Amino acid sequence: TTGRKTGKQHTTPLIYGRDQSQFVVIASQGGRPSHPGWYHNIQSNPNVELQVIADIFNATAKTVIGPELKRLWQMMVEIYPPYDDYKEKASQFREIPMVIFRPD
Repeated sequence: TTGRKTGKQHTTPLIYGRDQSQFVVIASQGGRPSHPGWYHNIQSNPNVELQVIADIFNATAKTVIGPELKRLWQMMVEIYPPYDDYKEKASQFREIPMVIFRPD
């Protein structure tokens, strides 16, 4: 991501899932009260560079809303079950965003 305050490039390793050609991540930050910095950065600039194994490519980030949220959340919980615990922990502070990255 590009830092919203610094303009510098930031690298953040994240757990991801695949939904057809899209990559799905959850901005859980372990259930902490605030969104992670990378999520704030993509809200300012949704254009990112992704690396998946050895492949590096540009993508556009979008927060998931609507009916796809439940299906994709379940998919991500199957990949990493603690997401449900994080969701419960964060529920008194915020709704944890889910983000899809569409390769350009």
